[in-house]
Amino acid sequence: MSDERIMVFIDGSNFYHNLKTHHFDTKIDFKKFSNLLCGARKHVRTYYYNTPLKQGDDPGEYRRQQSFFDSLRRTPYLELKLGYFLKKTKTCENCGHILN
Repeated sequence: MSDERIMVFIDGSNFYHNLKTHHFDTKIDFKKFSNLLCGARKHVRTYYYNTPLKQGDDPGEYRRQQSFFDSLRRTPYLELKLGYFLKKTKTCENCGHILN
């Protein structure tokens, strides 16, 4: 094993949607995937970034995502990082007032 240490950073939403777009299976063993990426180098940690869905928008999809997040939390050497959506606002170029 090499002395090199590797951390893996995954943009979860982009990763998932690219798998779907290219017709790949979206069920990934992230421990094996991270180890594959690291090769003979030491896998230190994987960071998986995503934004949780709102429960009220689609309760079924929300439950599936929460179940997926739970599985990620049980994955060795993986840390789940959750963010949030920022609502984009438009402003007037001339005066800076927020437009609806």
